[in-house]
Amino acid sequence: MLLNREAIFDYYLVVKRIINVNTLDDLRARSFVAAKINCSFTRTNFRKIFQKIHRRNIFIFGASPTLEDDIEGLREILFKRKSKITIVSVDGATKALIDYGIYPDIVVTDLDGDFEALFKAAFNGAVMVIHAHGDNISALRKYLGKLFPYSIYTTQLEPEGCVENYGGFTDGDRALFLALKFSASKIFLVAMDFGEIVGKYSKPWLKHNIKAWETKKKKFQIAKELIAKVAVNKVFTLGKSRIKNFNVKHLDYSEVENIIQ
Repeated sequence: MLLNREAIFDYYLVVKRIINVNTLDDLRARSFVAAKINCSFTRTNFRKIFQKIHRRNIFIFGASPTLEDDIEGLREILFKRKSKITIVSVDGATKALIDYGIYPDIVVTDLDGDFEALFKAAFNGAVMVIHAHGDNISALRKYLGKLFPYSIYTTQLEPEGCVENYGGFTDGDRALFLALKFSASKIFLVAMDFGEIVGKYSKPWLKHNIKAWETKKKKFQIAKELIAKVAVNKVFTLGKSRIKNFNVKHLDYSEVENIIQ
């Protein structure tokens, strides 16, 4: 189920207490984007998002340590069933997918992933779902409207203009909320475990997997709680990553093809 706007904002207040979010900076980021974007272009991109998600099988790729193994395990299915599948990459996972020759259909990002990979995805037709918050105002000022031809923008506050809030807080759970908003048929969470290790694709400056730092652990817990609030019987975890203590059915690679036919 989707959270209503009141529940979304209530949870923002919870998050604000947990990791000390600066609401004024969030407001500045949202208002900056709302004032700059062309709503007619944005509405066209909303329609593209709808077409890519509505009643389709959505594979959301996170950046957990199993990402490369999961891409290898699913690669044949992703190509074989391309007409039935939409691939959503969560920020840093975009680079890994492209390195394996797979271009995502949608990228959910707050612009702290590998920029070269984000640009490649955008210019190969991916719709970019770009999140505006207090920590990425400088990136928004630098790149807004210049390098991403197909973009929509989100906020973690009340919507303004064409800047929307579909729910979620981190890139991974925002991707799930997006898929639910536009009525996906089935949703597969790949390489998402919210565990103790941060995958090397999570940040462009990482050269290898590392132990999660304290703020990251808190964000993982927030993401896990948000996903638990909205997970329905059409949401599955998939591959080598497993979310601990999580009441969502887990699938192996071999089980996927029968489900999406």
